[in-house]
Amino acid sequence: FSGMIGASTAVIAEKEKGTLARFLSAPVSPWEVLLGKTVAVVVSLIVSAMACIVYGVVVFNADITFNPLNPAHMLSALILLLGGVMMIGCGLIISIVAKTVRGASGIATVITWPLMFLTGLVIPEYLLPESLRFLARVFPLTKAIDAVRNAVVFGAGVGETLQCLPPVLAGAAITYLIGVLCYSRLLRRAV
Repeated sequence: FSGMIGASTAVIAEKEKGTLARFLSAPVSPWEVLLGKTVAVVVSLIVSAMACIVYGVVVFNADITFNPLNPAHMLSALILLLGGVMMIGCGLIISIVAKTVRGASGIATVITWPLMFLTGLVIPEYLLPESLRFLARVFPLTKAIDAVRNAVVFGAGVGETLQCLPPVLAGAAITYLIGVLCYSRLLRRAV
């Protein structure tokens, strides 16, 4: 969910500081700027995820096993990355609506809190009301979180983890593509 907040504020911050116009006049294409922003947010997400894992293992003695030679674990890392890209796409969509960094951060926070519950990150799906369980089941990020949890914590195999890849990949591609279109529109408005 940090990807949504990071991406929503990244472009707006450049616009507020007046550096977006400089980027556009530089010999760098706007798509290279977007790629750089995306990579920066992804690296931030990886560092954040690693810190959370270390904290969980050290402080709470969590039984988290990651073996880079286990294909299910590597697949879960890819699924987690795609979930991050999906949230970055959502952040780019927010950036078209928000006028300030503070506004973008506020909108992203208002969206991420319910999503944390809906995806099963905070409470299990079976505790949700039936109407919300349906949304949780069809939301690709729920499948991403479940795939990672099942592979790394509960030892699920490649087959079970692989079933989650198509909806997560589709969700990430669609959301990021819509985010790119919003970014393009934001650039046209900035010129």
